[in-house]
Order: sequence, then structure tokens, then C-alpha cells
Amino acid sequence: MNERFIEKIKNKTKSQYDLAQRAGVPYSTINGLMNQKHEINKCSASTLLKIANVIGVEIGELLDPYPVMDKMEGIYKNIQYHWHWNGKTMEVLFRHHGKEVVLDTKNKLHFPDKMNAYRYIAEMEIDEFLSGLEFEVEAKSYYGKLFSET
Repeated sequence: MNERFIEKIKNKTKSQYDLAQRAGVPYSTINGLMNQKHEINKCSASTLLKIANVIGVEIGELLDPYPVMDKMEGIYKNIQYHWHWNGKTMEVLFRHHGKEVVLDTKNKLHFPDKMNAYRYIAEMEIDEFLSGLEFEVEAKSYYGKLFSET
């Protein structure tokens, strides 16, 4: 839940108490985030800004991008898609020839620092799906010819 936040904090501060003091944020907030009792994405903008300023990162680098990305939309190769957070992983959803397609990104999706990287990830997933369809059509055609010749 707060993996990015925890990773950034571990490398940039001496202790939770030190961060709380330097950022002017209650120790209980920092401790709750580190122990994952509080979600980083539910912190106020001012809390995030204070923490980000102390450790020298942008606010977006602290957030868990999955819930933030939920329902983000795009269009690629005339396919309108949207991201969906299923509670465990991100999925790319779209319709293809009237059928809903769900592409589970599983371990392919990492935490890029810039949100626009997700557009490219969606495009790669869609390309992979379309390539699989092309292969299927070619295989059916090839094997169909093989069986009709015998």
C-alpha cells in the first residue's frame, strides 16, 4: 500500500521522529504511514508537500499509483481503454469486436515515476493482445490448409 513512500523514506531520513520534526508533521502520521495503518494516498496535500520537501522528491513519487490510475482512460489504435484497479493488480479493459477484454498486467507493471509511462504500458499490453490475435488467425489459416491438403 505505501511501498513507494516507505522506500523513499528509508533512504532519506535518520528516523521517523527525525522526519516528523523536520517536516512539521505529527510523529503518529509518519509512524502510521510506515506501519501501513494509514494510506499515503489519503494524506492531505499539505502533509505530502511537507514530507516531499524534506526528502527532496515530488509528491507523485510518494503516492501509490494504482488507486490513482483507476479509471484513467486512453485511446490507442482506435481502441478506447481504461485502467482498472481490482484490489490486487492493475488491469487494462477495453472492448474488441463487441467482447470485453481484460488484460491483467500482473508483474509487468512497475512503479514508473511519471504517470505518462502508464500510457505506454497500456499500449504495449494492447499490442501484445493484438499480436496474439494475428498469430491465432495465421495459425488457423496454416493448419487449415495443412489439413485440407491431406
